[in-house]
Amino acid sequence: METRGDQELLAELHTGDCPTKVARVAESLLGRMDARGFLPDGLESAAAALGFAVVEVDQALHALRRVGHPALGACDLKDAYRLQLLAFPHVNTLALALVDDHFDELLANRLPQIASALGVGLSEVRDALQILSLLDTRPRDGEVADAGITILPDILMQEDDTGNFQAILVRQTLPRVRLSQVAHEALAQAKGDARLRKFLLRRIERARWFLDAVATRQDTLQKVADALVFHQRAFLLGGFEKLAPLKMQDVATATGMHISTVSRAVKGKHALTPHGISPLKAFFTGGQKSPDGKSTSRVAIQERIRELVEAENSETPLSDRELMEALFTRDNIKVARRTVTKYRKVLGIPASHLRQEHRD
Repeated sequence: METRGDQELLAELHTGDCPTKVARVAESLLGRMDARGFLPDGLESAAAALGFAVVEVDQALHALRRVGHPALGACDLKDAYRLQLLAFPHVNTLALALVDDHFDELLANRLPQIASALGVGLSEVRDALQILSLLDTRPRDGEVADAGITILPDILMQEDDTGNFQAILVRQTLPRVRLSQVAHEALAQAKGDARLRKFLLRRIERARWFLDAVATRQDTLQKVADALVFHQRAFLLGGFEKLAPLKMQDVATATGMHISTVSRAVKGKHALTPHGISPLKAFFTGGQKSPDGKSTSRVAIQERIRELVEAENSETPLSDRELMEALFTRDNIKVARRTVTKYRKVLGIPASHLRQEHRD
């Protein structure tokens, strides 16, 4: 969902000296960020999903940070803190060390251990921690998550009697918008008044343009939804573990649209699927190739990591390396340990030593 803060950022880019292409990429990039203003999968994944070169997305991100928050597009909270500290005229090196080298210990409140490792006093660590408390945890302005908000789906993705899935626009069930009879009657009565008739014709033409725009937008959304149902049938049948890697460029090619049109069509839209309500942008995700040549989406890998952690022995939780090995031996998914670490953090799962339950 585009926020008022987003609109102000884009307006400043468009009215400033920012190149048009950079501003267009920035608009698509904002649509890829989550409600906090983060890019959890990273810049390269966002570039792949949006269909732009990494250098173009990086340029757009720096443009957004120049006119907005310095931590926009951070991959996680640690990255957001680091970007804000580096944006200060004088960087506090101790605060930066806490973030760079002792962030997990910081979250676990192990201040004495941190002080000992850094060779400083406990009071100095607390002073640096006070600086971190002043930083923003949400670089995106204007959109605050509210658990009381009810999300209404724009699309129903449901299975028909033949076993195929269909995408149905929810708004198709609403009354069609059309010019009122009053408008036609007023135009007929104005035949003798050229000035009034010209005025009414302009108003009617503007109304017809609006109706055409609404119809075009609905048609665009329908085509995109149909393409998503086609590409993500395995997900609709089996859940998030079956979500296939998919780029916006793939849908743009399949529908004959420009990628920016696809990006605008899915922004702020949700679908009701057999597995709950999901934002349409969640259907686009990068992937990882297994040794047998098959691709598994990042979302599917993250879901598998979540399941492995939920099933682990709480007294001997799985390390990131053990999670990596389990993904390979059980699911034939080959990922690096650092990738497992990144996905675990995206899921909000603490490190293994923080998950361990100690018993008497």
